Formats: sequence, structure tokens, C-alpha cells
Amino acid sequence: MSSSFESVTADLEAYLKAELPTTWKVLDGSVGLGNTTGLVLTYGLTGFSNKSFGGQLPLTQFAAEFDLVLSTPERDLVKAQARLLPALPLLLKALDEAIGISWENVEKAITDAGETWFRIPIQVLVSTANSEE
Repeated sequence: MSSSFESVTADLEAYLKAELPTTWKVLDGSVGLGNTTGLVLTYGLTGFSNKSFGGQLPLTQFAAEFDLVLSTPERDLVKAQARLLPALPLLLKALDEAIGISWENVEKAITDAGETWFRIPIQVLVSTANSEE
């Protein structure tokens, strides 16, 4: 997946929707979730870097940094994990197969409300070579 500065968020959303099961909801995390059932993958742009997980990028490239959060509304830990754990490899496979997307780790958390989720910080390579000045 290659992207330009202007379209990186829309390109990431389109890629995720195309590569993940249609039963998943892929949503911009800044919009709010509303009432959801099933698996939800939210994404949110967190910043930009001239390094990709420590390695310096060429002058015409930078990394757009996003947080992906895979969650389910179940508050029962056993049920939530039963839904999330089989889904996580599907998401990681889609990320691994995408050219220009990098990730290093996955962290699990449980909210005060009892919801379980996995957060995956990712970087999407962006080219500035064709961006308007």
C-alpha cells in the first residue's frame, strides 16, 4: 500500500476494509463508535516521523503513525478473548502483506468498563515526491 500525504488516512481505511472480513466494522476512532456488536477495528492518526521504527527514511518519504484498536463490546473476559484471539492473526496477516505498513508489537488492555482490546501501533510509508507544494 503506497500513499500520499493527502490521502494516507483514506488509503489505510480502504485497504483495511478490502482485506479484512466484511463482518468487521472498520471505523475512524475519532468519530465515535456508537452501539456496536461484533469485532470493531478503529484507526486513528497519531503523528508523523522521518524514521520507520528507528531507521531513517529517505528525504522524499516519511511515516504516518496510526493506532489500530481491535475490540469487541463483550465485557466478559473469556467471551471477549474467544472472539478477539482468532481475529488478531487475520489483522496481523493483512498488515504483514501490505507493502509500506510496519508494526512491531501488540498490547492488550482491559478498560475500566471491562471491555478487552488489542492496540497495534503502525506506520504507513508516505511519499512526498508527488505532493503539491
